[in-house]
Amino acid sequence: MDSKQTSLPPKVASLLKSFPTVLTLDVLWGDMDANQHVNNTKYLSYTETARVQYLETIRSQRDDPAMATIIPMVKENVIKYKFPVTYPDTVSVGVRVDPKSIKPDRFDFICLIVSQKHNIVVCDVRTHIVAFDLSTNRKANMSDEFLKGLEQWERRVDSGWELVVEENAQL
Repeated sequence: MDSKQTSLPPKVASLLKSFPTVLTLDVLWGDMDANQHVNNTKYLSYTETARVQYLETIRSQRDDPAMATIIPMVKENVIKYKFPVTYPDTVSVGVRVDPKSIKPDRFDFICLIVSQKHNIVVCDVRTHIVAFDLSTNRKANMSDEFLKGLEQWERRVDSGWELVVEENAQL
């Protein structure tokens, strides 16, 4: 996936202006189910892809050996479906960290999925992340360097920088 600065449709940009990472995905015909709307499991795939992009951005900006063994792991997803998405459409997925949720060993991602066809939020997801040490198979604390990376990336939206948009990323 190539990262590039791209403008979103005005209404979509307005809905996602507080998100430092925005991933834009085409809805595929195969994303729909027998009920003629995007299957509920696909929303999790969309947010997973956007969360991975967010974390890869943090990883690429930090030189921290701890990031090789202490990884963010999903503990829980809370999903609120608001409007059915159908093919054809394009969705934009905004990802940010809830600053009130950050603890040494955990934090929450907030994700919004916006339909570009309807210009509305179609789903919001809160994902509870815990730090996990692959070398010990136990819960761990995140490194200070990783936490600094989160803070630096989140400040992008506070300083008025453009949103990072991944155009038509592949799932």
